[in-house]
Formats: sequence, C-alpha cells, structure tokens
Amino acid sequence: MATTKFSARQIRAYHDVTGYWPQEIAGLRRVVSGRGVNRYDLVGVYDGNESDLDTFGGRWQTVCEHHASICSHQTLDLANQFAAVPEEWCEPCQARQR
Repeated sequence: MATTKFSARQIRAYHDVTGYWPQEIAGLRRVVSGRGVNRYDLVGVYDGNESDLDTFGGRWQTVCEHHASICSHQTLDLANQFAAVPEEWCEPCQARQR
C-alpha cells in the first residue's frame, strides 16, 4: 500500500466530515476542497483497487465525501482534475448550484 501525506488542515477537515482519520482509509490518495460554489465540500481521490471500490469505469475514484457520490476515472491525473470540481459530477452538488 502506498503511503500518502496529508496536511494537518486536510486531516482535521476529513475527520470532521467523515469521522475517520484519512491515514486509516485504504486507498485514499488525496483530499481536496472544491472550488467555486462548493469550495467547502471535500473530495477524496482513491485508488479503487486498494479501497475495494468498483473499478469497472476506471481504477481511480473521486468521492464527494459530503454526498457519497463516486465518479470513476481511467487515470490518476484525470481523477485529480475532477476532484476540484465536484459540481461537474456530483448530482447533489449540481442541484445546490442552481
């Protein structure tokens, strides 16, 4: 399992939202705050193989931690790009934007 470092701010924010410490979550690679309207929403970037998520659509997953919406991606780079804009793929975030 690959090790990932999180800032103290990311650790606190992730724990406040999910009740878990990010270091305890298998496959969690990155925690990102959204931009724009949903800038306070946290999005996790996961390795689907390590976190035992469905990888049919791609190995890498972005997960809106507030709404539990998941979007699959073929590459880590693509997952990182989508992580900053949950309103593009998370339906509850899209509804809030209207």
